[in-house]
Amino acid sequence: MKLIKVLSATLIAVSCVLFSCKKTVEGETQNWDRNTQLVTQLKMQYPQFKDPIDQQYTKAKTQWDAAQQQGNEEQKIKDMAAANSLISYSFIGSLGDMESQKTKLRDLQSKMRNLSGNADVSYRASSFITESTNTINIIDMTLSRGANSPEDAQNVLQILKQTADGSIKNGNDIIAYASEQERKRNEEKNKQNAQTNSTNSNTTTTNSQNTNTNTNTPPPATSVTCGKCGTVNANGGSSCSACTAPL
Repeated sequence: MKLIKVLSATLIAVSCVLFSCKKTVEGETQNWDRNTQLVTQLKMQYPQFKDPIDQQYTKAKTQWDAAQQQGNEEQKIKDMAAANSLISYSFIGSLGDMESQKTKLRDLQSKMRNLSGNADVSYRASSFITESTNTINIIDMTLSRGANSPEDAQNVLQILKQTADGSIKNGNDIIAYASEQERKRNEEKNKQNAQTNSTNSNTTTTNSQNTNTNTNTPPPATSVTCGKCGTVNANGGSSCSACTAPL
C-alpha cells in the first residue's frame, strides 16, 4: 500500500513536470486571491513599503482586469498568470519571504550552538552566529527604511535576498563540514578500537600457547633405577643403595 502511494505521488510529480501542471482560470483566480491577501498583509507589516506596493499592485490589477475581458480562454489564462507574476515574482514576493529567511538564520544559529567538534568547527560556528546576527540586523534596519518606488524596492529586496541566501548557504556548509569531521573522527576511533581488539586477541592466543607448552612439559623424575642390580633409588643419589654401583 505504501509503495502504491509513493508511486502515485511520483507519477503526479512527473506529470506536473511534463505537462507543467496546466494552468486554468480557476487556478489563476486562486493565485490572485492569495496575492491580494499578501499585498494587504505586507502593507500592514511594512508600512514603509506601502507606496511601492500600491504602485506595483495597481499595475498588476490593471493587467488582471484586462485579462478578464479576454475572449480567448487560453490567452486569458496567460494574461492572468502574467498579472500574478507582477506580484509573486516582484519585490513583493521577496518581501514576503524575508521573515522566512530570518527564521532560517535563527534555526541555523541554534544548530551552531549544539555543534561539537574540534577548535576549527567551534570557530566557524561562532563566526557564523556573529555573521548571521549582523545579517538579521541589516535586514531589519533596511526594511525599516522602506522604499519610494517599485524599482527602488526591487533593488533593496534583491540585495537583502542575496545577503540572506549567502549567509544561509554558509551556515549549511559549516554544518556539512562539522558532520564530515565527526564522521572522520568516528572512523578513526573505530579503526583504533579494531587494532586494540586485534592486539588483545593476539596476546590472549600467545598466553594460551605458553600455558599449553608449560602443561605438556614432563615433570622431573622422582626415582632412579640401578642399571646393575635393578634396585629403585631415590632421585639425587650418586650410587645405588644396594650394590653401591654408580647411578
